[in-house]
Amino acid sequence: MSFEKKNKFAFWAYPQTMKSVEQHYQSDGCRSQSEFIRPVRKL
Repeated sequence: MSFEKKNKFAFWAYPQTMKSVEQHYQSDGCRSQSEFIRPVRKL
């Protein structure tokens, strides 16, 4: 894992999307919701 400085930004999502993230990030082996969402930026 890189120790680069992270920038904070607003993330707009539908309530159902955030509910899904909250329900699934740990079962996917992620330590945080940000870690769960991070692969999306590679699209």
